[in-house]
Amino acid sequence: MSEAPSPRLVLASRSPQRRRILELLGVPFAVRVAEVDEHDLGDPTEAALANARRKARAVAGQLEHSVRQGADGHAERAGRRSKGAQSLSTDAPSLSELPILASDTVVALDGQVLGAPARPAEAARFLRALSGRRHEVVSAVCLLVPGACERTAVSGAQVQFRALDEATVAWYVASREWQGRAGGYAIQLRGMALVERLEGDPTAVVGLPVPALLELWPGLLHGEPPPPA
Repeated sequence: MSEAPSPRLVLASRSPQRRRILELLGVPFAVRVAEVDEHDLGDPTEAALANARRKARAVAGQLEHSVRQGADGHAERAGRRSKGAQSLSTDAPSLSELPILASDTVVALDGQVLGAPARPAEAARFLRALSGRRHEVVSAVCLLVPGACERTAVSGAQVQFRALDEATVAWYVASREWQGRAGGYAIQLRGMALVERLEGDPTAVVGLPVPALLELWPGLLHGEPPPPA
């Protein structure tokens, strides 16, 4: 049985869709969840950038604390069925030496940020507001290379919703797919039935903008280290 590849990065997210994108790209990774309060006020792009930075820095702080406590070297698995996130082998670099990747997605309608709905009634309100309208989705990535640099990039899309009747709103709210999702929908799942068209980067809407990530780390897919600056 072959040994699992060593992680190339630490993903600062519990998001299953971000993990899935890295898995599809064939990038081995470890996971540390960033416990931060996300801000959704002001300009959508600036909010996404600020949240991504805060997540990356929070995980960097966790790893530094683990080193000080002598507990470094253990990666959290991305899930029992995840093939992309791996535990570190004994000869792998410690997590504190790996680049940290964080991302944040913001959905905005008429410049107003729509976060993740907290309740079914709020999810229904979001869907009614988005119905038949075009809205903006912005995803920011932050790549923090310990001891070297912190870099950010942004990608986005314009999403046009279909005109939704009440039966469709009720159908989607009942799916509970809106839970924990910016704007209250998941375009890669049942939420695709809500969308009429999309202009821009589809991976930004899913939650991890691949073009922006590869802008920051051109050799990621080939196992090359990130640029120093």
